[in-house]
Amino acid sequence: MYKNRGHYAQVKCRGKQIRRSLGTNDLALARRVLANFKRDLELTDPTLARRTLETHEGRFLKKLSGAESTLYCVARYDCAHGTPHQDILGIKGGTLAKQWFFDSSRKEAFQNAISDFKANAEEHIRFFREN
Repeated sequence: MYKNRGHYAQVKCRGKQIRRSLGTNDLALARRVLANFKRDLELTDPTLARRTLETHEGRFLKKLSGAESTLYCVARYDCAHGTPHQDILGIKGGTLAKQWFFDSSRKEAFQNAISDFKANAEEHIRFFREN
């Protein structure tokens, strides 16, 4: 870890050097973010890196009603803002809210998303239709 206008991580994982901003000037926070970053790297399966949404379309998207080709994203988990979160969606209003998972790694958030969709798919669809 080194500081140059903010703290940066410089780590080696599976023979590849990786450099990332830790997004903070606070040393204590940078150390915690670095620990999470290293844990995420260790848990990442490199064989899964090139998979696309299309390869998982049948597993993660549920068809509502309408034409045979009409698909709706009724809930979404992602890390687009640097932190795992769930976008809570509605058919009329698009993204209604975000539920943040600050203490979860990306892998944990992905596993939670799978479990959530398996257990609560009908509830996500009902909420989506009503909002």
